[in-house]
Amino acid sequence: MGQVKIHWGDELNKKHSLTEFYNATDPDSFRDRCIKIRKELSSEYGLNVFDTLNSLRHLLKYTKFLRNRNLYNSGCLASGDIELLEGMGFPMRFEGLPAQEVSLDNADLKMLAGYFKTPVANVGNERQILNLFADQVRVLSPDDKVTFFASDAEQIGRQDLLQKFKLLKAARVCCWGSGLDKNGEPKELSRVLYFRKLNSLSLYQMELLQNIKHKFVDLVRVRPLLDDELTLRTRTVLRLPAAPIVEGSEYDVVTKSASGV
Repeated sequence: MGQVKIHWGDELNKKHSLTEFYNATDPDSFRDRCIKIRKELSSEYGLNVFDTLNSLRHLLKYTKFLRNRNLYNSGCLASGDIELLEGMGFPMRFEGLPAQEVSLDNADLKMLAGYFKTPVANVGNERQILNLFADQVRVLSPDDKVTFFASDAEQIGRQDLLQKFKLLKAARVCCWGSGLDKNGEPKELSRVLYFRKLNSLSLYQMELLQNIKHKFVDLVRVRPLLDDELTLRTRTVLRLPAAPIVEGSEYDVVTKSASGV
C-alpha cells in the first residue's frame, strides 16, 4: 500500500492541489474534490474498492474531515463507506465537538415538516437537518410498511435517516410541539410532529427524543394514531387534500377521492 501511495500522491497533488483539499472548509467544494479524487484513485490508478477507500482515508486524515461536522456530513464518505472502513480496522468516527447546541425548537420542526412534504425543494436544508441528529440514531416504528422505517429497533446513520425522511412522502404535517406524557403534561426532551402520507388516510406521530438537553436527537419513534388520540382540529387538518406545492400531491388519496378518481 505504501508503494501505491508514493505512486499517486504527487500526481494527485498536481491535478487537485491537495493543500487546498487539506485546508478546505466549504462542504460542497470539499465533497466535489473528494469525489473526483476517489474516482481517479479507482479509474486511473486501478485501485480496488478497499484500497481506494483506504487511500482516501489516508488523505482525509490530513483534512478537517473528522473535526468539522459540515465536512463530515458533506457526502464525501457515505455511511456504508464508514462502516466498511470500520470493518477494515480503520474507524472514521467524528472527533470534533458539536458546532452548536441543538435546541430542537419549533423552527427546526417546521423545517422538518417542509422536508417531509417537499424534499427536493428543501434540499438546501439537508445539512441543517443532519446536524439535528446524532451520528447513529435509534429508530422505532410499527410493522406496517408504510412509513419507510424499520419495524424493529435499529441503529442507523444520520445520512440513512435523511433518506428515510425523503421517502416519507407526507401529504400533510401539522401541530408540532412538545411530546406529552400519559397525564397530558409536556415531556422533557421530547418533540413531536403529526403527519399523513400521500397514499393513506392513516395518521402518524413522529417523536424526536434527546438523551441530554441541547444535545443531538438520538431516538426517533414513529407510531400510528387512533382518531381519539388527536383533537378534531388536528384530524381535520391532516385529512385535508395535500397542497399543490407538495411533491406528488396529484397522487394524494384524499385529492383522488374528492375528484372521484
